Amino acid sequence: MKTPPLVMVPAGTPGSMRCAVLDRVGKIGMQHAMIPTPKSHEVRVKITYVGICGSDLETYRGCRAPEFFSTPMRLGHEVAGVLDAVGAKVVGLCVGDQVTCRYVWGAFAEYIVCEPFNVKVLPPLFPKMEISLIEILPGVIHAAELAKITPHTNVIIMGQGVSGLVITQVCRMFSPKSLVVTDLKDRNLELAKKYGATHAYKIPDEHAPTPEYTKADFPDGFEVVIPCLLDGDKMQDALDLLALGGRIVMYGASWRAEKGEGARLTKAPHNHLPPPTHTPQAASARANTLTFSSCTASAVRYTPPSPAATWTCAAGSRRACKWCWMGLLTPPK
Repeated sequence: MKTPPLVMVPAGTPGSMRCAVLDRVGKIGMQHAMIPTPKSHEVRVKITYVGICGSDLETYRGCRAPEFFSTPMRLGHEVAGVLDAVGAKVVGLCVGDQVTCRYVWGAFAEYIVCEPFNVKVLPPLFPKMEISLIEILPGVIHAAELAKITPHTNVIIMGQGVSGLVITQVCRMFSPKSLVVTDLKDRNLELAKKYGATHAYKIPDEHAPTPEYTKADFPDGFEVVIPCLLDGDKMQDALDLLALGGRIVMYGASWRAEKGEGARLTKAPHNHLPPPTHTPQAASARANTLTFSSCTASAVRYTPPSPAATWTCAAGSRRACKWCWMGLLTPPK
């Protein structure tokens, strides 16, 4: 992400514009800056709409670790706008082009300056308000491709906020056997069914275990589990929902590094395991694949290295759990 620079000035300065600045966690205020002038290799975008992303809310609320941001700072990256100035060396772009932006941060302002690489021209018939949502599509499509959905795949998407609803629509295009969604709100579930979900389950509260509401219809779990929730929530449920040899695609979850140790994959240890911490680094050595991408989606595939009957879990059970298949336990001698 790139934050275009602005020169801050007092209110009422000729040639100035308004912009929103996050002064500190929980306090965002209106300030003024000079309207930027593009260089010969740049373009200027007159902002019409900017979407409010979950990452904007996380930053405003202070939910993100300090390594991700510092204040004061400007937010906003889901942009819809029109080019109103084009540098002399720029080709292929014209004043009046309707655009969205990519890899641009700090768009809660009246104008921003960026390079041609950062803009994508869209047809005039596209509604301006809806253009701001296009910015999330690359990550959504990447997540669906990581999932490797086929007509024989049962897919569950946990969370039907804005991104979750878009992921539901994109995953439907891959024609899964079942497309299951969960959410806390009836309205979101109604929209998900309209957009192609075959099954919709309302979870009563954020602490309720998701598998309790899906296991009657899907006792063997799901080949693809997509937690579309902020900051990696519900990863324990995602693991419990996973079918044998299935794949988890984590959308919008950020790993937080603390004292050199990666974020936990689960909020509590699996009930078949002794208490050690499970980290992405540890999982990487035991899982079939663990891939991180710049589009905030990653995939973990669990494949049993040998028949489950030959493995014994930490609790002494002959029924090996998913963690056993990842190699956390040693096979019998």
